[in-house]
Amino acid sequence: DLTGKGLRLSKIGTVPVILHRPVEGKVKACTVLRSSTGKWWVSLSCEDVPETVLPSNPLPVGIDVGIKTFASLSDGTAIENPTFLKRSAKRLAQAQRKMELQEKGSSERARVKKVVAKIHERISFQ
Repeated sequence: DLTGKGLRLSKIGTVPVILHRPVEGKVKACTVLRSSTGKWWVSLSCEDVPETVLPSNPLPVGIDVGIKTFASLSDGTAIENPTFLKRSAKRLAQAQRKMELQEKGSSERARVKKVVAKIHERISFQ
């Protein structure tokens, strides 16, 4: 149940939440998840959600996905290749190598493991 103060969960009570968009329709189910970095997420399934009508575009658009550029549109626009994934992969490899050098069960390995989990989470959001 969503109230003005937060999300009311049975056997737990009211939990403060940050909504990234307003909830439309009637909430039917709620899934609570905890990520490996310790963050909590709530996924709400709603019923009777009003449909949004997209504006119609009479002109077709052609998209060519390539190697040199990420995509080329029929109006001549070229979208460059994103490089943020390469940077994150490099950072992840470096952190994993550092974790590999740590002794199993040590506090330093646990700390580096959290760093690796945080990088994995950041990559999943890209």
